[in-house]
Amino acid sequence: MKTKWHECILWSVLSLGLLLCCAADTYESPVTRRRSLFLKLETSQSKLATTESSPAAGGSSLTPVTTPRSMRSAESEAARVQSGFASLPDVSVTCSRSDFVVRVKAAFYGLGARAEELTLGSGCRSNGVLRPYGDFIFTYPLTACEAVREMPSGYLLYKTVLHYKPSATRFPSRAQPLDVAIECRYQRSHHVYRLAVKPTWKTVVMRKKLMGRQSDFKIELMDDSWSAPSKKQAYQLGQTVNIQVTALHLPPGGKLYISSCYTAPFSGSDPSLKYTVIDNLGCMLDSMKHPGASQFIHQTNKTLQFSLKAFQFTSDPNTGVSIHCKLSITSEDPSPAHKSCTYSVNG
Repeated sequence: MKTKWHECILWSVLSLGLLLCCAADTYESPVTRRRSLFLKLETSQSKLATTESSPAAGGSSLTPVTTPRSMRSAESEAARVQSGFASLPDVSVTCSRSDFVVRVKAAFYGLGARAEELTLGSGCRSNGVLRPYGDFIFTYPLTACEAVREMPSGYLLYKTVLHYKPSATRFPSRAQPLDVAIECRYQRSHHVYRLAVKPTWKTVVMRKKLMGRQSDFKIELMDDSWSAPSKKQAYQLGQTVNIQVTALHLPPGGKLYISSCYTAPFSGSDPSLKYTVIDNLGCMLDSMKHPGASQFIHQTNKTLQFSLKAFQFTSDPNTGVSIHCKLSITSEDPSPAHKSCTYSVNG
């Protein structure tokens, strides 16, 4: 069974209601933990050095011009860079933890390519040009451009396809449609990645996109006994907040995991104001710096329980705090890509 990814938000106490929407990238923001106040929780780019020499006036001989060592070094470095660039394939990809960068030479396998003739997935267009070479750059998140996530033994893969469709007005007319498979390959330890670009001619690629419905999940604030939803409308700073996530429609053999969560002011006054609670594909970040500040409590196939300490955003202290989580359901055993981890006191 393939892993299904879903994004959802969040919890609210004031209205005792639940709203769900899309999760976004996370940014950490300053927070404070003052126990004397109360917190309302709401939901809703080498330059080449050159020199010239000329005969001395009235002389029949030339005096050799000695190139300074630093100048020779610059020339050597420029030559090395140019040589390295020439050896790059027509299509290459660089993978990072969360994004990939695909670089396409304008020559494109001798066919020549224009920006409008290249597409990643069904609709991702080139969003940059590498100067002075004129290469096309595609920079997108790993999960964008209809990327397919696979988990063969020991690896985590993200795959997508670069489509080349020559314009009908192009000359010469020998140019034919071409698909290039793009792949980011990570060892499951998350320390090493390998890259792969595999051209295939006239390949028909079919994809099925799996979408999660908002009604598939429920996020609740729970009471101290975890037996019922909490009736509190406000939490004191530093007080434990219990949160339970439930998958309401679980496929056979499936198990619920949380990939990431971040909090943000409920007012939405500053979209960049965020604080990451869960990251690294399922780890409680606060527990790394402050043991006991956050932890996973209990997990079944369809539920996940975790707790954190109530806090407020110093730049927006008068608004409630919302939590946004990215969830996944998989039939695979716990792994670096699917886990529920709390950092211990010993690290």
